[in-house]
Amino acid sequence: MRKKIYSYLGFATKSGNLMCGFNTCTAAMRRGRAKLLLVAEDISENTGEKIIREAEKTRTVWRKCLDMKSLSEITGEDNAGIFAVTDDNFAKVILTEIDGEQAPEQEV
Repeated sequence: MRKKIYSYLGFATKSGNLMCGFNTCTAAMRRGRAKLLLVAEDISENTGEKIIREAEKTRTVWRKCLDMKSLSEITGEDNAGIFAVTDDNFAKVILTEIDGEQAPEQEV
C-alpha cells in the first residue's frame, strides 16, 4: 500500500495539486483550498501541534504519515514535513490508502 501512496503523492506533485511548508499549507487551509493535510510522523512536536490545531480550526482532514525523508524524496522538496493536497480526487484516494494501511488487520 505504501507504494500506492508514493505514486499518488508523486502524481499530485506533478499536477500541481500538492503544497508544502507550514505557511503555505496554513494559508491553503484558511482559504479552503486544502482538502487533505499530511504531516510527517517525525516532525517536531511543536510544529505538529500548531499545524494540527490549525487544521482542526479550519476543519481540514489531516493525517500523520510517512517520515520527512520519504515525503521529501517523493515530492522533491528538501526537509519538508507538511503537505496539503488541493485536489478532491487525490485527497480521497490518498486518504483511503493511509486509512487502509493504518487500520488493524482483521481476522476472517
